[in-house]
Amino acid sequence: MNFAQYNYYIWLDQICSWFGADNKQINKALDIGSGNGAFLSGLVQKGLIEHGYGVDMKTVTPQYESLKYFSRDLTSPSFSEGIPVCEVVFFMNMFHLLSDITEVQKYLGACDSENLIMAIPTKPALDMFENRHPNINSPDRDVNEFLETTGYGVYKSCELVSHYYLKNPLKVLIGGKAEFLAKKIEGMSKKKYYILIWSKKST
Repeated sequence: MNFAQYNYYIWLDQICSWFGADNKQINKALDIGSGNGAFLSGLVQKGLIEHGYGVDMKTVTPQYESLKYFSRDLTSPSFSEGIPVCEVVFFMNMFHLLSDITEVQKYLGACDSENLIMAIPTKPALDMFENRHPNINSPDRDVNEFLETTGYGVYKSCELVSHYYLKNPLKVLIGGKAEFLAKKIEGMSKKKYYILIWSKKST
């Protein structure tokens, strides 16, 4: 179980909890920076979304017929071409990582998606990432300014991803126990390294 897998287990549980409390199932969802597609696949597995669209530089074979992936440069003005309007846009762990967020910012400002969900590393997490991988992240970006510019306001937020796991990722995936272990580890630590933010488009 690597760090990304751990994140997905924890993020998915919280997102399902949020939307379940609002009695909301998502018809269409877009994941900007979808990577290997595991996050969208997890949303389908949990029955939260009916159709998912992922966009990233990587070429991905969909795990489910209800998923579609686009291999695009996220810094290009055309990255969102052909993608329908979705009720929810996910921008997970990409806010500081993407080299240029200008086009994503323009897209979110112009689109009619009601919900935006972002996973944002805290300052200690960014510091740790900088020590491990220098000059990859852009830690000075202001998420509040980003949301205001795109027309979204924070609806709900919470802190997730344990301090313990970020420092000590398990090297071996124990057959069938990864999600169980992630939830156990998450409960062991009060110090968290991510903020999950659910924002809604201002009317």
